[in-house]
Amino acid sequence: MNWLARRRYPRWSAKFHADTRLRDLSCVVLDCETTGLQPFGVDHLVSVAAIGVRSLAITEQSFGTLVNPGVPIPPESTAIHGITDQLVNAAPSPRDAVTTLREFVGNRPLVGQVLAFDLAFLDPIARRSRLAPFPVALDTLLMSTVLWPERDVRHGLDALTERLGIEVVDRHTARGDALATARAFIAMAPLMEQRGLVTMRDVAAACQATSRAAEFAKRYRR
Repeated sequence: MNWLARRRYPRWSAKFHADTRLRDLSCVVLDCETTGLQPFGVDHLVSVAAIGVRSLAITEQSFGTLVNPGVPIPPESTAIHGITDQLVNAAPSPRDAVTTLREFVGNRPLVGQVLAFDLAFLDPIARRSRLAPFPVALDTLLMSTVLWPERDVRHGLDALTERLGIEVVDRHTARGDALATARAFIAMAPLMEQRGLVTMRDVAAACQATSRAAEFAKRYRR
């Protein structure tokens, strides 16, 4: 069972979100920056940001914080996101940051670009902190593969935002990437609707059927 299937409709979430149209959805778009690309205790959070979206419009609600990973940040990671040991010295711990993030998210579903990667960092911290699981999720990369299934089409955030005509500011920062992802989600939702994929249930099922969903399940399974 892949990560979308495991997470798709928790009991409390199904009642409120599964049959909600994307155009009516209130959700949270998420992005994390880390010390590296290996979750589950190998690499660690250094920043997280979340942007509120309601009815396909970005709201004034947002959350963002640096995170002290408790380990040195590799120079090769700093070269990408610009976060140094000095910057995170006084930042909250992963547990405190994720606790505050979980409060911000509430019962709203999450949206993200390769969200399985972010959840692979967030979920273990939430479990250790005895927090409620993060809500049902949609992945903008998987949405892109549904809309543009051709073999030669790229679905990374840079390619996706370029295809949709979205200007990206502060790339490789949690807030910059979360904003870009939110705008991509807003742009893709009407395209999904044109294909008859109207509700979260419709879109999640279509995303789950893609080969990339199976790839993410294998890569980020724990």
